[in-house]
Amino acid sequence: MTLTIELEPEVERQLEIEAARLGVSKAQRVEELVKASLKKPTFSASQQEDIERRLRAWEEFGERAREYSKGAPPLSDYAVSREGMYDYEVERNS
Repeated sequence: MTLTIELEPEVERQLEIEAARLGVSKAQRVEELVKASLKKPTFSASQQEDIERRLRAWEEFGERAREYSKGAPPLSDYAVSREGMYDYEVERNS
């Protein structure tokens, strides 16, 4: 298949530089770029809706967590340290 495309001069210049750097023709580089862009994952409408639904749920969870934690005292440096996370005795004695 043969295509004719109009490129802005700056885009064509960048294409020439990149093709030369890779040791291929401009046409070969364009073909490689087209093939690479077609390999990107695509999602069906239902998959896209599911992704958006999960993203909204995650954002809502974050909002609820921020609201829930308002007014809570900050954790100490020890509480968020590696040792503190595994020190169950401190939790029971607090």
